[in-house]
Amino acid sequence: MQRVCGLVWPVLLSIGLPLVAVWFAYPETHLPPGFGVFPPLFVENPPGFNLVIFVGLALVEAALFLFLLFPQWFGFTIPTSAAQAGSGGIAGVVLARLGSDAVFLVADVGADHTFQLPAAAQHQMQE
Repeated sequence: MQRVCGLVWPVLLSIGLPLVAVWFAYPETHLPPGFGVFPPLFVENPPGFNLVIFVGLALVEAALFLFLLFPQWFGFTIPTSAAQAGSGGIAGVVLARLGSDAVFLVADVGADHTFQLPAAAQHQMQE
């Protein structure tokens, strides 16, 4: 029970502290102006594809992949007894993550990332 309480209070604080702050920041409505209004009146154009950032993040993910699959390359030792060894299920988790990344990357490559504002919102922006 003590372990569960140690996990619950950070979650409650991360939800409660912003609510307390917004209560005092916006005393009339207790919400920022325009909060919950859909669709938003202005949407910035999405940034284009940046090969440098993509390659950099791919290298970081590859390094993490190698670190999880081959920790002995980074100075860690493999436990000798079965009591010290973990479940060994991290490789499956890593492979599942890479598989999901590949699926979303392939799905995202051909996507058209344009957003058209509704006519009413375009009219309001022109005024």
